[in-house]
Amino acid sequence: MIRITQAGLFNNVTQKMNQTQVALAKTQEQISTGKRVLKPSDDPTTATAVMNLNTKMAQNERYGSNLDRANSLLSAQDSTLTSVTGALDRIKALVLRAANDTYNDQDRLAVAVEIESVTEYLRQTANTQSSDGSYIFSGYVQGQEPFQQGSDGKVSYFGSTDVQKVEIAEQSMMAVGLPGSDVFGTQVLPPDSDGNARSGDLFGQLANTITALKNNDAETLRATLGDLNTFHDNITIQHAKVGARMNRIDMQKEWNENLDGDYKIMKSQLEDLDYVEAVTRLKNQSVALQAGQQSFAKISQLSLFDYIR
Repeated sequence: MIRITQAGLFNNVTQKMNQTQVALAKTQEQISTGKRVLKPSDDPTTATAVMNLNTKMAQNERYGSNLDRANSLLSAQDSTLTSVTGALDRIKALVLRAANDTYNDQDRLAVAVEIESVTEYLRQTANTQSSDGSYIFSGYVQGQEPFQQGSDGKVSYFGSTDVQKVEIAEQSMMAVGLPGSDVFGTQVLPPDSDGNARSGDLFGQLANTITALKNNDAETLRATLGDLNTFHDNITIQHAKVGARMNRIDMQKEWNENLDGDYKIMKSQLEDLDYVEAVTRLKNQSVALQAGQQSFAKISQLSLFDYIR
């Protein structure tokens, strides 16, 4: 027969009460935080899964920031190319009129002055900066205007031909840069009257057009119209490329937002507390603690003389 001393009984009751108090405190903390898992040791498997989800959500947030920055850059490109197209339309209309034989040298000189003004507007537009101060048509080369006019009046490109890319999803990079060489740079032009291949950049062609106007050269002006159409078509293609990228960003943002919602649901299912179960457990633990405290109080008052009586 096992004999239980009063001290042993006292220690056993005290231990049980302490365990109940610890469990009660944990339940109270769970209810106050709304979390079932308070520390990794509570449920290592669940804690690991939650940490993995937190990592994925943080990555998704970074992708969202990248998409916002990319969208800002593309929006600047979009509006700028709209302005460039409008300016080229104006130049084409002026050249078409000036190529008419009814125009005299003074008329063409007046057109030359206007096209010079529009050309400078195009150069300034080609040096447009985004909200963060970077040149939107300069590639990776920053710190200076990509299109600069030399002392000889020639406009040269000082940017790079690189296309900037951003990470928009896991293992998914997207091109967002548009180097000025693609927009205003060298294009294959219609062959000359002898069938010889020709090429040139937009600003060089505009300089030739202005020279033809000042020289009252109607024949060259008529040939220039085909060249201007080539540059116009190229800018339209580049503009469409920007539009396609903006559409992709919209789709990717929606995908990432849906994915983030899925992550939050999975995280909630893993770590969120069942309040009904927790409150019920809290009541049971409180009752058990009170009963233990009452029993402890009675046991504490017992002595050998109580048994003799």
